[in-house]
Amino acid sequence: KILDTPDEMIRQIVPPVSEVQADYLAFAIARKHLAGSYAVWEEVRRSGLPDTVSLGYTYVDALTAANLTSEAVRVWDELLVDTGRSAAKPAGELCTNGDFEADLPNAGLDWRLGSDPSYKIQVDNLVAQHGSRSLRVTFDGNSTPDFVAVRETVPVEPGREYRFSGHIRTENITSDSGLRFEVA
Repeated sequence: KILDTPDEMIRQIVPPVSEVQADYLAFAIARKHLAGSYAVWEEVRRSGLPDTVSLGYTYVDALTAANLTSEAVRVWDELLVDTGRSAAKPAGELCTNGDFEADLPNAGLDWRLGSDPSYKIQVDNLVAQHGSRSLRVTFDGNSTPDFVAVRETVPVEPGREYRFSGHIRTENITSDSGLRFEVA
């Protein structure tokens, strides 16, 4: 409460010790004090601490929840570089890992995969529309789940037009409506 922003805190009070700065960023995230927190993230990112990527994923989630979209995208793009996953978001694309060719961290602005006993989600290395992989969802056949377990947050700007395309292949689906994409 002494100073207004995390940026001021990191410059004036928090000691220049990587672990303490990471703890302070985690504190700022938990308290939703995100304005000015990017300077703290820069210091933590430079430190190369083992938990930096995990903290970065949490930071992206917090920025997204706070509608600080441009900051979330910037941190996400940095995390893609830091984890060697830059190719997961080709230039000009908004969706990360749209072809499932990269690993699935189940975090940040990448695919989020739910879990439930009524279905199994896995990467399929045998069937693909493009590249060498796809995502396979296998249902147990005993229940009809309201399946919304594969999702990705893709930040967009209001008042602009976007084009979405995707492919779904089904086999032995017996529901009345089948599977479909939902953009919300």
